[in-house]
Amino acid sequence: RSTLFPYTTLFRSWKGELPSALERGGRLPPLQLGQLILILESAGGRRLGLASYTSIDLRNRRMELSIGIPGEVPSRAGIKATMMLLHHGLERLAFNKIYSHIYADNTSALHNALKLGFVHEGLLEDHFHFPEAGYVSVNVLAITRRHFHSDAQLRRLSGKLLPGWQMRNG
Repeated sequence: RSTLFPYTTLFRSWKGELPSALERGGRLPPLQLGQLILILESAGGRRLGLASYTSIDLRNRRMELSIGIPGEVPSRAGIKATMMLLHHGLERLAFNKIYSHIYADNTSALHNALKLGFVHEGLLEDHFHFPEAGYVSVNVLAITRRHFHSDAQLRRLSGKLLPGWQMRNG
């Protein structure tokens, strides 16, 4: 599996009508839906995958980040996309915490998340069930706004990956 922060939605039989669900989703604001889905593209306009903020909790200022890039991931694309989404969520939207679930067997995603300042908060054993795979375990990782701003290594990496983007102080 070569995806970073794969989707963590539990797949289950859905008996609704997809076109009407998509239309309704397109009319409602992200905060009312509790999610925001973004298309990831390369600088040349090639579609790479999807990213989403879900479980948006305004009271506690936290949300889940998921990124899915199927197939062969272009060099640094997942890391750069994650950094951009962290900037957007922690800087522009001023959330306090962003967390992610990473499949236990996805060691490259776990390594990249830790490199980007996420803290490993635990392992959820047999947390999701997929008909074709059975139960799967996921690592829970998170980063807070305070940590995002205070980590000097993360600040340097941000400047390297996102030239021209400024990290605020606290």
